[in-house]
Amino acid sequence: MQDSLSYIEAGKAVYDSGGIPTTGTISSSNGHNLSNITFKQSVTEEVVNGVSILRFIVQAVDNGVIVYEISTFLGSSHH
Repeated sequence: MQDSLSYIEAGKAVYDSGGIPTTGTISSSNGHNLSNITFKQSVTEEVVNGVSILRFIVQAVDNGVIVYEISTFLGSSHH
C-alpha cells in the first residue's frame, strides 16, 4: 500500500507541474522484497456534474491479480 501511495503522490506532483502522469506498468525495484508485485498506472477522463476531470489510478498487481487499487482526482484536464 505504501508504494501505491508513493506513486499517487508522484503522479500528483507531475500533474501540478503541468504534466500528465505516465501510464503503464511500473517496475517495483524500490528495494522492497515484492518480486511478484508490479504496479500499473492509468489516467482516465471522467465527467462529474458536467465537469471533465482526470482520475489517476494506481494498481498493485500480484501474478496478474489486482490486490490493491487507489485513485485520486487530479482536476480538470489540461486541454
